[in-house]
Amino acid sequence: MLGDNSASSDLGWGTVAEISAEEIVPIPKLVTPKSPGVVKLDDVFNFQIVVFQVEDTVFEVLKAGFNVPETIFETMFTLPQRTPVDADGPPVEGSSRDHPIVLEGVKADEFRIFLRILYPFMVQSEVTEYDEWISVLHLATMWDFKKIRTNAINRLQAEFFTQKSAAEKISVGRKYRVVDWVKDGYKTLCQEPAQNLEEMKRLKEAHGLDWEDIAKIYFVRDKLRRDHPGHHYCDNCSMYFGREPDSGRNIACRCRYTTAIEEVFKSDFSFMNGIDPLSDTPTTVTANKKKKKK
Repeated sequence: MLGDNSASSDLGWGTVAEISAEEIVPIPKLVTPKSPGVVKLDDVFNFQIVVFQVEDTVFEVLKAGFNVPETIFETMFTLPQRTPVDADGPPVEGSSRDHPIVLEGVKADEFRIFLRILYPFMVQSEVTEYDEWISVLHLATMWDFKKIRTNAINRLQAEFFTQKSAAEKISVGRKYRVVDWVKDGYKTLCQEPAQNLEEMKRLKEAHGLDWEDIAKIYFVRDKLRRDHPGHHYCDNCSMYFGREPDSGRNIACRCRYTTAIEEVFKSDFSFMNGIDPLSDTPTTVTANKKKKKK
């Protein structure tokens, strides 16, 4: 029976009357907090929101994700800031939807993909497609996010670029300063059969090369074929090079192509790596211009 407390007593629970006030979990009450003497902001968990506008879309994201050392955003965020609404000046850019940081020349779709890499805990879908990783590489290169750039290059190389054409490797490699892709594209061109003038013109248009680049490629190809008239085996490349017994053509192995290409295109590769080819001084590379660091 509901009124019988004997069962609960036998189980050791005690009756309602036997439960002391100390054993009852108190219900939290809303009280006005007392003003502490000193309050400080935590060094890590002090998330702030920054607002960006990309095309016609506004993005509100954690500021810490963009406040990365040696990026343009670190410089932007360390500039003296007013309060969001300061009577003595305009509101701070990025402080609200009405005053966002406008990212010119960036597409909303590619920015959204970049955010999926920057804040992986916010989304369920992973970045897997070729065009998506190219977008990540594009923005990481533009904004100097070095770790994300390296990650994008590694993923593109491992999953896509082994199957890409020489034109794609050279074009993308030049645009985003990935020397290994450009070298690989040049090696492919150096191993192609001799071409006539019309084929050379198509080579120029398809690969975005100028006549000086084409001349260098032909120089490398012809030089290596002349330098190895016999029939040899390369342990590094695991292939025969020199004169082919059946066709009579002279070919070189890939490692010899690599060495020759690195020598002939040394100044180009140095510039892509941010090094002044005349002085080995680091340079700042932006928008097809270079400037020595003082």
